[in-house]
Amino acid sequence: MFKKSLLAVCFIITAVMLSGCNSNKAKNTPAEAPAETAAPAETAAPAAAPAAQTEVDYVVTTVLPTASYEGIIDKANPAFAKIDPHFNRAKYPAGKGKITWFKDGLGSKIPAFRNGKILEVINLDKDFVVYIGNVDSKMFEQYYIDLSDAGYLFEGPTVWDNMNLYNDKYAINLRFCQEGKDITTVRARVLNAEEQKKAKAAVDAKINESLAAQAMKKVEDTKKEAAKVDAAKKEPAKK
Repeated sequence: MFKKSLLAVCFIITAVMLSGCNSNKAKNTPAEAPAETAAPAETAAPAAAPAAQTEVDYVVTTVLPTASYEGIIDKANPAFAKIDPHFNRAKYPAGKGKITWFKDGLGSKIPAFRNGKILEVINLDKDFVVYIGNVDSKMFEQYYIDLSDAGYLFEGPTVWDNMNLYNDKYAINLRFCQEGKDITTVRARVLNAEEQKKAKAAVDAKINESLAAQAMKKVEDTKKEAAKVDAAKKEPAKK
């Protein structure tokens, strides 16, 4: 009996000691490193916004009219784009505006109109039509002067409110009050090869004529100066 009790006590003591060893082992064992957290995915850069387009307060059309409105007097200009049969001045306000001329298309190839308000435009590579409101006769005449200064010549016969001009590349038609009481219509087109050849000859002749006129004027001015000198020599000396 005594032996059994002694064995039981020894068993309990051994169990306690083993338990303590296991406890110390658990305390001394380094903790496992936590699993590495995946780096957050880089946020994709937002898509670039489309380039802002310049806002315009006029109607832009890309299709040429196939017919003009009934009764239009335009028989002398069959090669130009037809006048829009649906153009209606009454649907546009009369407010004034500052013209920003065109930087592309055929419109960029001809001199800019200075004043008024653009209402409608067709601006293609080979054809151009613009309807400009709030234009008076002085503004219209100024544009003719600007074209002349840029080397454009008259194509006659013509009238002052519906005139054709050209240089060695382009032809321009100006219409005043034809589509409305304050409307100037400017049409332009690219000359074909045969027209360019003839136009260049005419422009060159005009340039030569201008140079000849300048030379003649210089000769006449020289003669006048010489005559003044001779007249001064013939006058008796004053006492």
